[in-house]
Parts: sequence; structure tokens; C-alpha cells
Amino acid sequence: MAGTHDYSLSPTGQFATHSFNNSFTKPVNEIIALPQHKAINESESIQSKITSAQQPKTVEFFKIKTEEGIEMDGWMVKPASFDPMKKYPVLFLVYTEPWGANVHDTYGVARLPYYKGTLAEDGYIYMSIDNRGTPAPKGSAWRKVFIEKLV
Repeated sequence: MAGTHDYSLSPTGQFATHSFNNSFTKPVNEIIALPQHKAINESESIQSKITSAQQPKTVEFFKIKTEEGIEMDGWMVKPASFDPMKKYPVLFLVYTEPWGANVHDTYGVARLPYYKGTLAEDGYIYMSIDNRGTPAPKGSAWRKVFIEKLV
């Protein structure tokens, strides 16, 4: 399943708590046996809980390339009645430090804690694009871009 998986292993390594969520699925978890990765109790498995944890999909993930050919990851939320022939105001959510990524497939990734209401319902497109150097699995050159610029 596409999304974010987290594991907490038992001291013996025979069992683990497995948690899953994505942009439209609230967090669910299960206890699994290892190395089979099989739920201890099928009625308490992620698979048995997933349907009731899912919400409507509102976040779209995308990739764009810069003029230098660097591929950047992003997400976007459009108004429910989006019309591609219309113009919409766009709000970019910007985090410019290389410490953390904004673009990850987790529940609540597009949540706006300081906005009263819903931007999409108010007719806005809102989005975020990860900047260079964020901790993403893109290799050391991606992460070290700022070090090279500072030296």
C-alpha cells in the first residue's frame, strides 16, 4: 500500500507494531509476527480496518523539473468544483530549511492549522513543493546541495 509505514520491533524481533496511513487514510495499526509480516489477529489487522479509516481523496501528488533538470516533489489541493478553464488564486506553503520535508504521503499532510475554514472550499488552490536538501531518498548530492553553496 502506498503511504507511510512505521514499525516498532519487540525486543526479541519476533513481533512488531505496524502502523500505516496516507493522505486519505487515518492512521491504523496492527501487531504482526516477523519475519512473515502477518497480522497476529486478522480481525485487528490493517486490512480489516482500512476501509473505515479512508476519507475522500483531496491531495494530489506531482513532480516537476527545474530548468536544471532537478525533479521536485509536490502536493496540491484543488477546489472540489475545479474547472481547468478558470483561474484560481494559489497559496504556496513554503518551508525553506533542509531539516524536514513537506511532501510526504501521510494523513493530514495538507492540513492548515492556522486557517479558519477550508481553502479549497473558499476557492483556492494550495500546494507545497519540497526544496533542495530535504531528507528525501534522492541521494547525497540532493542533501549536500546547501553545503556546496555555503563553502
